Amino acid sequence: MTRRMSILFVLLALLSITGCAANKSVEAQRLKAISSIEVVRTATPEIQRHSAATIVGGGLLFGGFGMEAVGAEAGKELRERCKLDEFGVLVTREFVEQVQKQIPGWPSMRVLETPVEAGYVAKDAYMLQFQPGMVWLYTFGPKGLLIAVTATLTSPSGEELWTYNASYSQKQAGREREIEELEADSCKLLKEEMQYAARVLAGQFVTDLGGLKR
Repeated sequence: MTRRMSILFVLLALLSITGCAANKSVEAQRLKAISSIEVVRTATPEIQRHSAATIVGGGLLFGGFGMEAVGAEAGKELRERCKLDEFGVLVTREFVEQVQKQIPGWPSMRVLETPVEAGYVAKDAYMLQFQPGMVWLYTFGPKGLLIAVTATLTSPSGEELWTYNASYSQKQAGREREIEELEADSCKLLKEEMQYAARVLAGQFVTDLGGLKR
């Protein structure tokens, strides 16, 4: 597969996850009026490990869904073998830590430790939801992690106050490594990269909200 084709797959993947919900700003006064927030996350989809074989073989035989199914099967084996953390947990923890340090007067937070179902509503509470859309690992072309997460803040009445789509590409971040390095020693470097990606994405969310609050 050519480099151009591999990048095209990456762009199409990101668009499929983040293209349906545009970023939405919230007025600073609305944020200042919030005293507490319930922080939740939806379950992270299975990590997908993609090689040229999963892209070409799975795609040609079964279409896009086949490609993802083959990639998810390989990702599940990797996750279980290396005992990888759920990415939604990582990015939620990073956000909670960063936002309290970087935005003075940020509302108190109640963080749900278990994932919620899609469509979950926090009764009589403001809700900040993190929804991991994809966690893909490429062994070729755009080598490394490709991750997309959407964060949404809603009011007790269900009104969407703020939405932000964040994405991370290990290659674009200039941190590309060979797959053998990432998966060596029980995926030591891959685990570090997932933590780094969570820190970057949480920072994007905090930066956007912090700019609005000033």
